[in-house]
Amino acid sequence: GDCQGMPSDLQGVTGTAASGSPTKPAAPSSPGSRVQPVASPPAALRMAQNLTKACPPPKVKDASGNCIVATTPALMTFYMYRSQDDKDYPLENVNMADLPGAMWYLHREVVATVPRKFHI
Repeated sequence: GDCQGMPSDLQGVTGTAASGSPTKPAAPSSPGSRVQPVASPPAALRMAQNLTKACPPPKVKDASGNCIVATTPALMTFYMYRSQDDKDYPLENVNMADLPGAMWYLHREVVATVPRKFHI
């Protein structure tokens, strides 16, 4: 079947056996056959797993997906959120949060009170 744009080496790999090794479907001509473990994942799957796995700090990924010690500062993108009313405030001396923290604050502190805290 089509693996939605995955390399053809990945087609046929359907999961992981209880032992942790990847599994491959049995030949369609053998009715009732079980899923058999494969010796090792295809190279394309190993490469895809390497690219999506995070590196432990302070290492970063190089162009080929290997974890290396950074030689220059790494560019990072992160998002910060603030719960406020309809007014616009300058971004000075304000409490910011990540998304789960902002949602927790809204759920526990704002929505739980009437009228809503700080008119949020």
